[in-house]
Amino acid sequence: MKRRMVIRDEASRQAAIRFIAGASIAGPLDVAISAHKPSRSRDQNALYWQWMTVLAAETGHSKDEMHAMLKNRLMLPLMLEYPERYTKAIDAQDMLELFPLKWPTISELISTTDLTVQHFAMYLNEVESFAGNIGIRLPHPDDLYMDAVYGRRKK
Repeated sequence: MKRRMVIRDEASRQAAIRFIAGASIAGPLDVAISAHKPSRSRDQNALYWQWMTVLAAETGHSKDEMHAMLKNRLMLPLMLEYPERYTKAIDAQDMLELFPLKWPTISELISTTDLTVQHFAMYLNEVESFAGNIGIRLPHPDDLYMDAVYGRRKK
């Protein structure tokens, strides 16, 4: 059984303590505690894939091709600005320098799920700027856009 808990306050800390106290010790267990690093929000993800659909339709590429291309072109440089947070980006950059024609495969080393809410908002701004530079206007659905590009999480 695997359980992941985010401890935000005393009540959630006590819940984690109760969970560990009630765990069976019939076999060895792994317990790890680390600082919580929230990843992109659901709104950010939904807006991103909506934008990938638009870009794909306008450019003749598939959504997955656009995703891979923009990860390499826009997300990797963003991640490299924060090497202490995104060590996989350094590995991807090193691989790209050695094997530049393998970028679609190398882009699999990094993922949008690795980005924090703040960094994903920055990435969305880069995607929108890229689209504008090639003459594509991306939609701004009211239910997603403000929270997604300003990096706010819904409660």
